[in-house]
Amino acid sequence: MDRIKELVEYGYESDYLDFKGKQYSKEKTADLIVDIMAMANSRYDGDKFIIVGVKDRPEGKEIKGINPEEFIDSSNCEHQL
Repeated sequence: MDRIKELVEYGYESDYLDFKGKQYSKEKTADLIVDIMAMANSRYDGDKFIIVGVKDRPEGKEIKGINPEEFIDSSNCEHQL
């Protein structure tokens, strides 16, 4: 958890870090797969992160969190490709 806090506070989007303001919806499964594949194919040799609930803006990061009503529990979500 300390690593995530450090990335949110000091990190910037790169080959190993991406911020998403909202959780991926069922309709956006293809976007999730594209983002995961981009991370998997990056030349960075180490841990890679997609952090949801943080919007990266030119003036700084906006910590949005995940609205409990919009939370998608993967155990209740079936994706069809």
